[in-house]
Amino acid sequence: MNDTFGQGADVFEPDPERPLFDKEFEDFLRKHKDNFYRTAVARLVDPYDADEALGDACLVMYQRWEKIQSHPKPVYLALRILKHKITDFHRARARRADREEAVAHPPELRILQEMGEQHRLSQALEKLRKVSPQQADCWEMYKVLGREYSEIAEELDITIGAAKTAASRGQAKLRLLLALDSEKKDDS
Repeated sequence: MNDTFGQGADVFEPDPERPLFDKEFEDFLRKHKDNFYRTAVARLVDPYDADEALGDACLVMYQRWEKIQSHPKPVYLALRILKHKITDFHRARARRADREEAVAHPPELRILQEMGEQHRLSQALEKLRKVSPQQADCWEMYKVLGREYSEIAEELDITIGAAKTAASRGQAKLRLLLALDSEKKDDS
């Protein structure tokens, strides 16, 4: 330990006697980080935003590690923390929106078209999430994140059959919402 000025441990050199992370937390995070990252990217679209939200969520997960560890479904609780941090990220973005400046170089038309389709789907998914959050989560995990029904059932603490049914019903409702949205566009 480097104590140059007599004010305790050096901030830049961690104390070797105290580990930075709990080994079990580190293993948990290493095992599920890709899953968490895909969830964040699916909700935020921008990988940089997703990385920032995931970093914030991991900090909260570490602070609440004992509670997560003792929970019967630790991945479920960790995903709830991540989803809350994504919501916080959206709120912070909304607060900053009036202070942001326009981009100097506009993006390519192809990118704008892709973002438009993604935006329509995101809006429909958010509408579905308000009406039926479980169907929205199951559809998103299966179709967007590519998870198996058994993984979905374990994370959401439901049966495999319920996960299949919720994903199927979610897809049907999303199709309806997207069709209604395109009809509104055609009318205007």
